[in-house]
Amino acid sequence: MTRQNQFKKEERLKSPVEIDNLFKNCRYILCYPVKLIYTVEKNTDPHPVQVVITVPSRKFKKAVDRNFIRRKMREIYRLSKHRINAEIGEGLKIRLGIIYTGDDPSPDYSVLETALQQSISKLVNFIRKFRAN
Repeated sequence: MTRQNQFKKEERLKSPVEIDNLFKNCRYILCYPVKLIYTVEKNTDPHPVQVVITVPSRKFKKAVDRNFIRRKMREIYRLSKHRINAEIGEGLKIRLGIIYTGDDPSPDYSVLETALQQSISKLVNFIRKFRAN
């Protein structure tokens, strides 16, 4: 049995230094209620895509609400990450931050999925242009 759609530990962005660099030097794509921030660099790395998913505690005081939203977004990303991986090839390193910007503590899965899919499509287009240069 093959497990293609896993979201492994190596794919998660955990380093405080790298997260700080991502937020300082990022570009962003906004498809409400999701904001996708990213950096694309030319580099050979064993893990070319790393992701951090955040939900602001300023808007959602209860950790239960934040974890619920984060779990949904992680699942949507896990099922659609193959589109990014197919476009990268070799020689690129991408750091992603997926931020929930909505106000609803229990957003509909289809709304999140649509927003994240649109963001990923725009990111894939940017990667194609970046590769061409």
